Amino acid sequence: MRDYVLDQAEFRQKTGGLSGLTRRLKNWRARRAIKQLQAIDEAALLTLGITRESLHQLAQRPLSLDLDWEAERAARLNSVDTLRPNS
Repeated sequence: MRDYVLDQAEFRQKTGGLSGLTRRLKNWRARRAIKQLQAIDEAALLTLGITRESLHQLAQRPLSLDLDWEAERAARLNSVDTLRPNS
């Protein structure tokens, strides 16, 4: 797991070489997609495995963050939380 995390960090550092403008443009497009998803009814969102709260949290992130990566990270964390037994 440690190697995976280090590889991911190294990859993030390398892709951080993209210009800030390129990253912001990519994130602006992702935010447009989030706005379109926010217009969908709750049942359709749940079918996609998305909650309105997660969309709101992503929309609040700074433009400098990679929203695609943040969404994947949030999905992984949620899937781990659902696998944990309630104590």
